[in-house]
Amino acid sequence: GKWPIYTNGGVSIVDVDSMVNVMLAAMTQGRRGERYIIAGDNITIKEMLTMYAEEGGHKDKAPWLLLPNFLLFILCYIGEMLGSSSFTLERAEVATLYHWFDSSKARTELGLKPKNARECIRDSVSWMKQTGLIQ
Repeated sequence: GKWPIYTNGGVSIVDVDSMVNVMLAAMTQGRRGERYIIAGDNITIKEMLTMYAEEGGHKDKAPWLLLPNFLLFILCYIGEMLGSSSFTLERAEVATLYHWFDSSKARTELGLKPKNARECIRDSVSWMKQTGLIQ
């Protein structure tokens, strides 16, 4: 909300209730030796930050300016040289990746039915308000 910028990249949003339900289902319905990916909606960083701004009641603070990867890496290189722990090349690399996952096996075999990303973010904002983390 403080800066109007966003980076390339993406995340997979899943609610904790769905995660717990699928983990419990895996213990009784899962196939021995199998691995299951528990994921929800795959969305871009811009979409995520925009949803947080909207659900937090600050639609006007949604990001609108894409910080190109090359600029982010330059800033983080300089940050590293100055000893920053926040602006590092490793963080730049992670921030620009698309952490998107396919949970079709967990959906099919274990009944994963995650909430959509907006519902997850709405619940997250509500919890942060209830606990006093944000106003």
